[in-house]
Amino acid sequence: LAVGEAAQAAATGAALVTSLADGRDELSLAYGRLNLSAALLVLDRAADARPHLRAGWVQAPVFDMQPYYADCLALLAALEGRCDAAARLAGYADAGYAAEDDHREANEAAAVERASALARAALGDAAFDRLHAEGTRLRDDDIAALAFATNDP
Repeated sequence: LAVGEAAQAAATGAALVTSLADGRDELSLAYGRLNLSAALLVLDRAADARPHLRAGWVQAPVFDMQPYYADCLALLAALEGRCDAAARLAGYADAGYAAEDDHREANEAAAVERASALARAALGDAAFDRLHAEGTRLRDDDIAALAFATNDP
């Protein structure tokens, strides 16, 4: 995915997730779901990414992967036209990386940058910045309802 082969990454990711689904390697499955979702989102296949993100979000707290998933959840929301949610989720993700003194890998950075650009274009700078700031105060328990809603509140 990081080298621009999104279709191949999606195919490989789908095969990997299928092979891990009934096994014991939950960490690899969580990363597989994340990377498959990222590839599907690059291909603008939000509906296909949604169930993988939903299943992966359940695993994310077990492996401290919430910020990584939040980057893709922000892009999911943006692609679905839920730009308020996208801005908040981007803020939540930023806060998660800052709290862990962590940095984004290429796929996650691309996802949140695209999500933020789409949301900022739709909302304008002031609204985006306000919603992003609200997102930095969200808690893990707030995310599923926001990320998997079908419309903005």
